[in-house]
Amino acid sequence: MRIFEKFFSNLRVFMKFFSSLLINVVSLTILLSFSQLMTAQEKNQLITELNVFHNDSTFKYSFIYNHDGKKSVENKYKLEKSHWIRSSQKEWNYEGENCISQTERKWDGSQWKPTYTIEYRYENNLMTAESHYEYVNQLPRQISKIECFYENGRLISKKTYQLQDEMLKLQLELDYKYTTDQKIDSLFITSFSTATPLQYRSKFNYNLLGNVETQLLEKKNENGIWTKDEATRWYYNADSGQLTEQRKKQWNADFNFWENVEKTVYEYDNHYLKSEYSQYWNLMFWENAFRYEYNYDTSGNLLNKILYLPIYNVWRKVITINYNNYEKGVSNVMESKYNFWGGSTDELVASDIPFLFNDEVDIRKAQRIEVGYSTFVDTITNSSNPDENHKNLVYPNPSEGIFYLDTRHYKIQSFEVSNLSGKLLVVQNQPQETGIVDLTDLPRGIYIIKIQTIDNQIVQKIIKK
Repeated sequence: MRIFEKFFSNLRVFMKFFSSLLINVVSLTILLSFSQLMTAQEKNQLITELNVFHNDSTFKYSFIYNHDGKKSVENKYKLEKSHWIRSSQKEWNYEGENCISQTERKWDGSQWKPTYTIEYRYENNLMTAESHYEYVNQLPRQISKIECFYENGRLISKKTYQLQDEMLKLQLELDYKYTTDQKIDSLFITSFSTATPLQYRSKFNYNLLGNVETQLLEKKNENGIWTKDEATRWYYNADSGQLTEQRKKQWNADFNFWENVEKTVYEYDNHYLKSEYSQYWNLMFWENAFRYEYNYDTSGNLLNKILYLPIYNVWRKVITINYNNYEKGVSNVMESKYNFWGGSTDELVASDIPFLFNDEVDIRKAQRIEVGYSTFVDTITNSSNPDENHKNLVYPNPSEGIFYLDTRHYKIQSFEVSNLSGKLLVVQNQPQETGIVDLTDLPRGIYIIKIQTIDNQIVQKIIKK
């Protein structure tokens, strides 16, 4: 998922997003089933590289984690004439368990230039504010802000502001009401994007197992009366509790009745998701939209996910995503292949490929994805004096060119890098909020990095492999 969110230009777009979000939340069973099918990764096994093949382009993503196993840096490269060219970079900074900022940078051919930053504020480990900045002439300009309000540790209100006429103006407000057992009872949505605020309300009901059973979306008319708009219902297997169907309806105010809109049906083989198909309502009948089929090996590992489309009223196999090269219970190679006429059978074709990224489901559009792992080892000791652990200040070491400084345990003021002959190669007054040391342009070998912290100076050998 990208870290830089797009805000909605109108309420209807938002409501469509919100409805799909609720469906995704309720359908978490499906995502969990998918991740279980692929088998969770070992906790000390982290992805350090992705090779993504998309049409005629090849991209490489490399990842660096801090000593707590949290992702600190993502670097994106593009293959051009047998050379990896820097493209973009993302950096995450933490205080304790909380991410306090994330920044995206683009490579302009000679240096990294920031393009987008998100800053977070917390109180009692609860996020209270999220500020978004874009860069113009390398200067940050705030374009949006989200404020969160809590009561007894529960989120009760969220306000979204957007830059408009050079001012941050309130665009959207969400207010939450809860049941006695801490589930969301209703959600009030107010949009200020028009001259007259638009108001919606979502009301939820739950079954005895605590699963969401119905969602009723209402809107307030010009007379201040709540009127029906949309309704979604979820159905579950009485024995297993697995989600079996979700159905959406639209209220027809002219004829005063609910009209079918769409539904998705899920089928299982024991606890494995075997297939799902979606249909839409056309006048008086359900019409097929698409279908997915899942197949597994004898160990329960997902072998492929097949997309079918209704062509001439027959389900036709169109795209197959294959999961190969299982190691430690996780697929390291995913390929998307074409399976229908109009192209070569088994020809690689770009599609949305879901896969496990450090125990979370990620989706990337590609023809082929290759995953590389390394074993994460927490090398920080229990010493109360971090300077006693200065060998861990720079990591990973060795590296292919991107190193990271431990800004969480050290207050870094500047650093410089030289070769073994003492020739100075890199000098940088290092602000505390970033810890990236980029030696991509230097040849392989051993270098000396001299780091000035608030307390002292630390000298360390680093290796570019």
